[in-house]
Amino acid sequence: MEFQGASYAAPAAACAADVLRYLASTAASSVSTIAREVGASRSLVFRVIRELEQRELVTSTEPGRYWLGLGSLEIGGAYAAKSDYTQSTHSALAQAAQATGATVNVGVLRGHEVVYVMRHDSPDAPLIYTHQGMRRPANCTGLGKALLAELTEKELKSRFQGGLPALTPKSITSMTELVRELSAVRERGYAIERGETVTGRCCLATKVEITQAGAGLVALSLSVTEDGFEERMDELLAALFELRSRLEREQRARNALGMTSVQ
Repeated sequence: MEFQGASYAAPAAACAADVLRYLASTAASSVSTIAREVGASRSLVFRVIRELEQRELVTSTEPGRYWLGLGSLEIGGAYAAKSDYTQSTHSALAQAAQATGATVNVGVLRGHEVVYVMRHDSPDAPLIYTHQGMRRPANCTGLGKALLAELTEKELKSRFQGGLPALTPKSITSMTELVRELSAVRERGYAIERGETVTGRCCLATKVEITQAGAGLVALSLSVTEDGFEERMDELLAALFELRSRLEREQRARNALGMTSVQ
């Protein structure tokens, strides 16, 4: 995760935002560690944390170590509750997870990362590999590849100026290979990910034409274990496209009714 605190005109506000984003991506940390990771002075981070702590956005899990407080949950919950696609989408995702036995995710693109904004597991899901709010390198995920395929090659390269991160030995780390893969995604209309995010997991993903203020492009994925993935691909693709069509129909219905946001 990249932080840009030093370039802001309001350094304390920028530092507060960077601190919250950093804590959302890691375990409880000391002031010194937080300062190093967000690129701010220890004294500024200390003052910012004190202010955030008073507002319950940050809490001390043990002496000298801090993590997100209940106030952060309120903010995150409010975002989810007011998303254009949240209320109806949760039901659709749950039904798809139940029918396919897959983990169903919705994500958006932020820089070179995917942010998971919704997820539903089937009752038989063995482990949880992602959670709402988690970020993953877009080049390593099906969701990310579905979204990156919408960018020009120039836009793509600008997002990975520091190189392509890897999560497993199968992650794509070559820009040439990524460009070739995204070309195939555009031609197929969906992305395939085989063990590039988590060893032993595979997924299918596609862009969805639904909107939410400030969210940008949205993608949808079905994730399963690699056992039987190839044999089930047609079945999973059909379920993925059916779910996409349902979400897009509901979006069009909301638009027709002038429901651009959920109150």
